[in-house]
Amino acid sequence: MDDKYVRRIKIGVVGLPNSGKSTIVSSLSGLFIRTANYPGTTVSINVVNLTIKNLRIQLIDLPGIYSLSSEMPDEEVA
Repeated sequence: MDDKYVRRIKIGVVGLPNSGKSTIVSSLSGLFIRTANYPGTTVSINVVNLTIKNLRIQLIDLPGIYSLSSEMPDEEVA
């Protein structure tokens, strides 16, 4: 298939710490992303690329955030 006809979508997975963002990305991709039962496990961006038929999906798993204004270095990544 000609690459110009492939649809591309970027999805940022954003939410509170310990709310299941990495678990969803792991489940959808079949890849292992470390999770734990406490906030702050994901401290960097995890990017997963999926292809379904003519659709390329980039899932971007971000560290948890409490607000839109960052106060901590790991929140600035998100």
